[in-house]
Amino acid sequence: MVDVFQEVLGDMLYISPPNSAKIALPSPNALKNKVLLRGKKLGGAPDVDKDDDDDDDPSLKKKVCK
Repeated sequence: MVDVFQEVLGDMLYISPPNSAKIALPSPNALKNKVLLRGKKLGGAPDVDKDDDDDDDPSLKKKVCK
């Protein structure tokens, strides 16, 4: 997908330097006529909290059985 954006937009696409966290942000004037894309990486399945299993709690079983 990145290749498609780079091919279609060419020089209009703003690509930040790899160590951009250490460098100051570019000025608005430097970003004129540039296309900024923002995205996030897709993660896997959401983490399931293993301690959230309340079925093993004896106090809950007593309340249900009454």
